[in-house]
Formats: sequence, structure tokens, C-alpha cells
Amino acid sequence: MTGVERKIVFALASMAVWGVALPAAAETHDKIGISVTRDTVMADETKSPFTAYAEPLEIGLKNIIGIQVSQGAALDLGKQSETITTAGGSIDGDGKWDIISLEVKDQGSSLLGGAQTTIQAIQETDGTHNVIGLEAQAGTAVTLGEQASITATVNPELVTTGSSGPYKNTRSYGMIVNGSVVELGPDATVESSNGYDATGVLTQNEGGKTTLGDSARIQVSSPAGFVTGIFTKDKGTTILGRNVVVAADASVAAYGINTGSQGKTVAGDGLSVTADNKGDGFTYAIFTSDNGNAEIGDDASLTATNRNGGSIAGIDTESGGTASVGNRASITVSNTGGNAIGISSYGGTTLTGTDTSITVNSLEGMGIYTDSGTTSLESGSIAVNGKGGMGIVSYNNGYTVAGDHTSITVTGEKSEDLGGSKGIYSFYDGITSLGNNASITVTGSEGTGIVSEEGGKTIVGENASVTVKGENGVGISSLSQGITSLLDNATVAAEGRGVESKTSGAVIFAGSANIIGGQYSLFSQDTDSIIDLTAAGTRKTIQGNMLASNGGTIRAVLDTGDSFFTGASGVEGEGSELELDLANGARWNMTGDSSVTHLTLDSGAMVNMAANPAYQQLSADTFRGSNGIFYMKTDLDSQIDGDKVHLKEAEDGASGKIQVYDASFARGKEVTGTRHLLLVTDDRGRASFTGENLNRGGLWDVTPTIQNGSYVRNSMGVTDAQDTEWYLTKLEKTVNADTRPVLNSGDSVYGFYRLSLDTLRQRRGNLRQRKFQSDDADGLWARNRGGRFSGPGFTSRYNLFQLGYDVHHNPGSVYGFFGERGIASPDYQTGSGREHTLAGGLYGTWYGSHGSYTDVVARVGRDDSHISTWGPYPDKADYRTREQSLSVEYGKTLYLDKDKELFLEPQSQLVLGHLSSTRYTTSRGTDVYREGYNSAIGRLGILIGKSHKEGKHPFDYYGKVSWLHEFGGAQTVAMAARNGETLETAVDHGDSWWEAGFGGTYRFSPKIQGYADVSRTFSSQIRTKWQVNAGVSWQF
Repeated sequence: MTGVERKIVFALASMAVWGVALPAAAETHDKIGISVTRDTVMADETKSPFTAYAEPLEIGLKNIIGIQVSQGAALDLGKQSETITTAGGSIDGDGKWDIISLEVKDQGSSLLGGAQTTIQAIQETDGTHNVIGLEAQAGTAVTLGEQASITATVNPELVTTGSSGPYKNTRSYGMIVNGSVVELGPDATVESSNGYDATGVLTQNEGGKTTLGDSARIQVSSPAGFVTGIFTKDKGTTILGRNVVVAADASVAAYGINTGSQGKTVAGDGLSVTADNKGDGFTYAIFTSDNGNAEIGDDASLTATNRNGGSIAGIDTESGGTASVGNRASITVSNTGGNAIGISSYGGTTLTGTDTSITVNSLEGMGIYTDSGTTSLESGSIAVNGKGGMGIVSYNNGYTVAGDHTSITVTGEKSEDLGGSKGIYSFYDGITSLGNNASITVTGSEGTGIVSEEGGKTIVGENASVTVKGENGVGISSLSQGITSLLDNATVAAEGRGVESKTSGAVIFAGSANIIGGQYSLFSQDTDSIIDLTAAGTRKTIQGNMLASNGGTIRAVLDTGDSFFTGASGVEGEGSELELDLANGARWNMTGDSSVTHLTLDSGAMVNMAANPAYQQLSADTFRGSNGIFYMKTDLDSQIDGDKVHLKEAEDGASGKIQVYDASFARGKEVTGTRHLLLVTDDRGRASFTGENLNRGGLWDVTPTIQNGSYVRNSMGVTDAQDTEWYLTKLEKTVNADTRPVLNSGDSVYGFYRLSLDTLRQRRGNLRQRKFQSDDADGLWARNRGGRFSGPGFTSRYNLFQLGYDVHHNPGSVYGFFGERGIASPDYQTGSGREHTLAGGLYGTWYGSHGSYTDVVARVGRDDSHISTWGPYPDKADYRTREQSLSVEYGKTLYLDKDKELFLEPQSQLVLGHLSSTRYTTSRGTDVYREGYNSAIGRLGILIGKSHKEGKHPFDYYGKVSWLHEFGGAQTVAMAARNGETLETAVDHGDSWWEAGFGGTYRFSPKIQGYADVSRTFSSQIRTKWQVNAGVSWQF
């Protein structure tokens, strides 16, 4: 249409016709404010108000229309136009006529509106059938620019009054798109209010297509009826841009977006839908049915709220309807007086993307409900709060699948109709499948994490966690041929029963499992009910009692070193089976009298009957295995009290080991004399048992002697002992691998102290070779000693460094002081240590006129010790020992030739010392006390050597041998472990030994002298394997 062909008309009269003349009033069926039958352009900001009334005697009135575009005409409203149609009247209240503010009809007709186009339809009086803002019929097209506003309003007083009267069928529509194409630009607003049936946008019939741009807002409300934000049906299509908001506020029923009858709704990212119903009717944020399809983009927010309705859901797909929602959707559903569902697939299909969040607050709420349909949650969280709530329900062949990292949280006590809360409920052939890393948490006194019932199946992926908090809560329950299967590394914890199977239900763990049950960890009841934990080579930890009753079956294989079962087992009723296979170091911590139908104990696996301080009994119908261990409590002295094992039928060649913890350990009294205590009865006499060393992490290794009844009868004279019985007859205690280093560390400290004691020649060489200068006789000296020494249970490397100062008053006397720093590294076979010494001393040396000398040394120091053990129970400790000593040495040099070169030097020495007491606690809680020790070491020795006194570099060399004796005696050591074991012993350091070596002194200059000494000891408990001592002195 060219500009020449267009005719611009401005019409503000109450009625006008553009292009044709109106027929007579008696012949018309519509009242039309403006009829456009040929192409027309209106100026910007044109206002077109139209007010009409239906007269009481007016016959055949069909519609009151503000503007009607027909006969293929095109109307351009321009920018910021306003079309406002107000109608009322009083015919007879039959409500059969419509109010339409703007209608486009007939093939080829079109409407164009610029930015901020406004269209309003207002009902004032009487009960109209429909109040419509914009209606576009088949074959037409409508395009409105940004910020368009379309409104349909019903007088709220009529609706309120007429909700149960003649006006209850009044409907309001913001837009009706009947097989036409309508497009609204961004930021459009569509409102429909107060109609008893109020709809924002209705798109219907094949070819019908409505497009709303970004940030559009659809607001629908009714104080007394049904509301729908967007309704697409009969092959129509509705397309919504990004960040569109749909709000439906009703008092009977509310639908945010309703797609049915092969209709299709497509929404961009950021969609927000709110359906708020103050009544008790249906409430859905998204609803699809009859093969309708809704496609929702990412980051959608879907909210449904009701006060007491019976059917409320964030998404509901029925009868072949489909809804797909993108990533990060948030679905929130609340019902203060009834139930609610986050997602309901009732014969329909619902698909959601990653990180979907579903929150339901209601009585008997459900996060997901799938009935004869399919629901897929790629990943996300489900939170249900209220009595009788359930996270996921799959019913009547419904299939629900939730992907990895799905989290389900249900909080609420039981309801009268549905019972306790449930994380997952699969029943009547419904199937629920969860991916890896799923988390299910149920809080409620009778809640259950997973229920599979009446042929229902639940499949859970790897690393699942099921936690039920509540006094009678159950982790997993399979009933009435229901099946629950869990893949590797499943964790189940419940305050009631961890896992239960009843009435032919089955629970299968395909990999590792961690199960905790406050009442029972595993409970199987009724014929064909089974709990299966037989996956080989997988870690299983089971805490809580097991019970198989009335034909139920429990099978568990624990065959890794980190697998364990803590609890008692029971078998009740005919046909019940409880089979435990333990191998490769797995452990059963038995907490009460137990029975099993079969027990396998292989390869270091253990039945720990000491887990309960009371004496217990274990009965096994069949037994097989070798090198398994029974750890039993005994009172050998009583010959009556102790744990008992009864094997009804053992496999040929079966064997076992027995460790015991005897009551005598706690009493601190060793059992002596001939004793026998029955431990094992093997009815068929096919198994054999031997004693096994026991280390409880205290101080002792305990080795029991286990004898068959034939030995007890024939060798010990017990006439009633049977060949089918095995007895404890003797106990032997030895210090264990982690106690020995702690004991031996005291020997190391004492040995290091002993190495710090030496002779004058070792400390200062031959002082007679110094060049005495009366005016400048003082000097410094330094020396270093290093070597290896050993003692009971240890070997050690060490190094000692001394720095001293001499004061020379005359050729016959020397006085001085020194400081010392030492380090030793003991190796204890099952441990290691470190010792650091810090000491200082004073000394005085006097030489006589006939070759004699006297040397006195006083020394004070400390030794800081560290111990680390690496036995079965590694330990460590740090402590300090203070030490003091006083040494007096006397000797005389005897020359054997006239040149006074060859000499003998007899020596004697007495060293008095004291090592302080120490008290410390190791990291594992062992208290250690080592009493102080008074040492007195005597030495008798002789040197033979040769000296050369002439020339610039006098020197001497010698060989030596000494005999030494420690007069100090024993040192008491007391230890008390955290588990109650005690030890008290006396370590006797009294000893005699020999020392041999050689050395010499060399003067490098008038002021510098060097000396060295090499030695070792023999025939003592603490021996110096070798020692090299070297020093240098410098006179000022």
C-alpha cells in the first residue's frame, strides 16, 4: 500500500466507519466503534475511546467492539495509540455477548502498532460472555511494538456477586489468537482480571502463533474463579522471549502456562511463572496435556502456591503432554492446607536440565511424582517439607530418572494417610533410577530413605548416601517383591533399621557399602526376602545388629582388610539364612550373643568377641576357613568363664587361630599352675585351632596355648574333656614391638651419658708436652668425638663436641671450663630416636714432681630425647633427663729407659653421677615413669707408649687397656597403657667391661698441639663399637 493510496482519518466520535457504511441497527449483530475495511494509518498518539451499552430491548446483540479490522484491510495505529472500549448494559443477564476492544478478522487483515500501543477492554455492568482486549481471527496478522499494553477487565463487583449466580460464566482474555499470527515487541504487558475464567493469552487452532518479546509480563487475576496466564491448544504455538514474567492469581484454580491438544509453548531463558491460588482448586505453574508440548529455557523460576487445594504442582504433564525445562530451573510449590507436587508426570513426560532446584512445602508433598509417565532430572536438588512428604514417587509403570549429584531432602513426621516421610518411593511397578553421587536425607521419626514396593524398582548409582534421622527411621526398605539395587560405595545410615527386606523384597549392593543401623543394620524377614552384600573385593562396613527371621536371607562377604561388621547376628524361624564370609583381615566386632547359618573365616579375618566386655557365645551351623582368628575374652584362672564358640558342622580341614585377652591382665596377676578353659566346641571334630599372638596396642604381646580335648584329658587328667573341644591351657606375655623402644630408650640415655665420661688424655692429650710460658700460658681447646654404640634392643650413632678454656698458673697445674653439645640417633628395630645433649663443666689438673697427676672434672647437663615407634600401634614421645657427674682420675707415668722415652702409665678413676627421674605420656596415652639413677663407675687402666720430647715437634703415642665397673645397680621403670595394661621392671645397669685403644699427642708449634684417640669396649651390655676422639689446643 502506497502513501497515495492510504487515507488518514482521525475519528473521535462515539461511532465511525472507515471504508463502508453501517447497516441499519435492526440488522446488525455487533456494535462497533470504528470499523476498518481498507488500509488505514492513524497518527501517533491517537486515542480511540468507545463506550457502548446494551439496551434492555435490544435484540440479537453479539459483540461490542471498539475497533474492528476486516475484509483484508491493514490498520496502522502509529506510536503510543490508545484503544479503550468500555461496555455495559442490562439486557437480561444472559451473558451471551462479548466486549472486544480491538478485533482483526477475515483473511489478509492486519494490524500494526508502534511502541507503547495501549488496548483496553472494560466491562462495567451486566454479565457479558467474554471481555477481550485483542482478538485476531484465522488468516490475520498483528504486530505491536515495544511496551505494548493489552488489558481486559471485568467489574470485580459483578464477579464477586456472581461467582455462584448468573454471571459466573463471565470470562476475560487479554488476547485471543485464533489461527492468526500475533507478535508483541519487548516489555509488553498483557493483563486479564476479574473474569470468573480469566486468561492472559489464548493461542489456538493450527496456524495460530503468538510471540511475546523479551521481558513481557502477563498478569492474570480473579477474586472468584479460574485463571490461566498463557493457554496454547489445538496445534497453536506460543513463543516467549527472555525474562518473561507470568503471574496467575486465582481463588478457584490457577494455571501459569497451560499447553494442550497438540499445542506448543516455547519460552526463552529467565522465565518466571507464578500461580497463586487462594482457593482449593487446581494450581499449576506449567501444565501440559493431550500431546501438548512446553519447552522452557535456562534459569526458569516456577512457583505454585495454594491454601487447601487437592492438586498443585510446579509442572504437571498429563495424557501425552511434554514439558522440557533447561538448566538451573527453580521450582517452588507450597500448600498450607493440602498436598503439593514439584513435578507431576501423569501419563506425560517431563525433562529438566542440570542444577534443577525443587522445593515443596505442604502436607504429603512430593518433589517428583511419576504415574504412567516419564520424568528426567539431569541433576539438581529436591527438598520436601511437611508431614508424609516424599522426594520422588514412581508409580504404576512410571519411570523417574535423576542424574549425577542429585540431592533429596525430606523433612516431616508421618501423616495419617501416607505414613512416614520417604526419600524415594517406587511402587506398583514404578521405576526410579538415580545417577552417581546421589544424596538422600530424610528427617522424621518413621521416615524411610528408599522404599521399593509391590514390584517397584529403585536403582542407585555409585557413591550414594542415604541418611534417615528419626527414632524408627529406615534407610532402605524393599517390600512385596520390590527391588532396590545400589552400585559401588553406597552409604546408608538410619537410627532404626539401616536396610530391611520383607515379604519377598530384595536389596542388592553391587559394590562396596557402608551401613549403620541403630536397631538393626540388616533386617530380612519372610520367605524369598533377601539382602545381598556379596560383591567380592569391595570394602564393606556394617554397624548394627543383623537379623534373619521367618525365612528371610542375609548374605554378606567382607573380604578386604578395611571391611568390618560391628554388632550381633541372629537367626530366627524356619528357613532363615544368615551367611557371613570374612577374609583378608576383615573384622567382625561381635557385641552380643550371635548365631549364623554359615561362617567363613579366612586369611587373617577376625571374629572379635572382645568388642563387648561381657562374655558371649557364637553359634554357627556350618564353618569353613583357614588362618582366621577368634579373639576371645577369658578368665583362665576361673577355668569356667570366657567366650564360647559352637560349630555344629565344620568343613573337613577347617582351621582357626585363637587370640585371648585374659582377666588376669586387668588384675595384674599372672596365672600360674595347671589350668584349662573350654573355648571352642566342634560337634563333628573336623576343625583344628592354635594359639595366636595378641597385641592390643597396650604393652604386651600375649601368646595362648590352645590344646585339643584329647591332650587335656590324657596329659592334664581332665576326664570329661572331649576330642571335639578346644581349651586354653597357658598364657605367655612378652613386651610388644611398640613398648620395647620406650623401654630401651632409657638404656640409650644411660649409654650416652656413659660416653660423655672420659680420661684426661682423651680430653686434653698429653699436657706435659705443652710449652709453658709464664707470662702467656692460657689457651683454648676444642675436640670432637664420634662413633657407634649399642645396647639391649638398640644401636646408635653419636657425636660430641667440646670447647674449653685453660688457665695455666704454673707447669704443675691447669684449670678450666668447657661447654658440650652432643647428638645421638638410636635405632630400636621397631622404632627410632633422637637425643640432644647440652652440658658444661669445670676441671682442674695437677702434676706431681715424680710423674704423677690428678684430674678432677665436674659436669652438669641435660639430655632431650625423642622416640618414634613403628610397630602395629605406632607411638611417639619426648622427654628430658638431667644429669650431673664428678670424675676423679689419678695416674703416674713410669719411664722404662734412661732416655725417658718408653713409658708405662697406670691409671685409676672414679666417676660419680646422677640421672634425674623422668615422667611423660606418649602420644597414644601410655604413662611412663623412670626413676632417678645414681651411677658410680670405677676404672683401672694402664698405658704403654713412647714419647719424644726433643726438637720443635715433641710427640708421643700409646696403647691402652682398662677394666671398668658400674656399681650403681638397677633403675625402676613403670608403664601404664590407656587400655589398662601395666608393666613394672628394674633395668640393671650394673656391669663390668673392658676398653682398649690407642692414641697420641703431637705439638705442631710452640702454641698449637693436637691429640687423638681411638677406642672400643668389650664384654658389656652397652658397648662402644668404635670411637674416634680428636682435639686441638692453642696457647695464647
